[in-house]
Amino acid sequence: LLQGMEGVWGQRNRRDPQQDTKGYRGKLYFTGYLSGEAGYCTAVSDEDKKNDDGSQKEIPCCKERRYFMSRKERMPRIERQLRLYEIVCQYAIVQFEAVCEIFPYNMRLLQRDLVDLKDAGLVSVKYSRKGKGYVKTGKPEFNDKGKPCKMAHLKRLNRLGTLMSGLSNEDIPLWEKKDNEESGDVQEYVTAKDSYKELFPGLSERTRQRDFQVLRNIGYNVFYNPVEHCFYHDEYRFPLGWVDVPDEIDDDFVNGTW
Repeated sequence: LLQGMEGVWGQRNRRDPQQDTKGYRGKLYFTGYLSGEAGYCTAVSDEDKKNDDGSQKEIPCCKERRYFMSRKERMPRIERQLRLYEIVCQYAIVQFEAVCEIFPYNMRLLQRDLVDLKDAGLVSVKYSRKGKGYVKTGKPEFNDKGKPCKMAHLKRLNRLGTLMSGLSNEDIPLWEKKDNEESGDVQEYVTAKDSYKELFPGLSERTRQRDFQVLRNIGYNVFYNPVEHCFYHDEYRFPLGWVDVPDEIDDDFVNGTW
């Protein structure tokens, strides 16, 4: 029954790659700010506010971003941090302004989320003045010192981030398996469920269901299809990529002309 429900929800949440809502795997687009909601933010340096021609550019201020968030349904913290994790992994330099094109972030909230990603053992960053943004410094150790509630969140964040980068699925429809067996090609197929159990042995089926639902909420579709009797996952999403930072960050790299 649970697998059937998962299949229904999985099909309901499937998206066309060309119609992905924000398209942040390529360019960062954001169209959520209403007219008149762009201003100047004291949390951003005057240097970062300047365009290439020396003119001032509008960056939504912290107060206006909070106002925008209060008018919209706020994204759950776990989903917001996982989306930020995706951006950090896939871009060599993560600039504050670029992140704000997707999320109505303020600098303090961004820094808190980056600390959580580090404490969860997913990714650590440092600020680059040359690149005017955050660059990856590696994958840190999990910080197991904290209050039980905090540890529960960090463990879940680590688990979901690991699934984004490590979940695999080789499952095929049942009819195809039967055709292969008739032709003498008999083999075992590692399903997304098998991969989950291998990564996190001992966790309940219900926990797996919930984790897969969170992944679907952020665009990483993985589900059981009760019609085809197999697991599906989006190959264009899994696994999460990792873009290394160059040894030297020069003007050509920052301007995208390297």
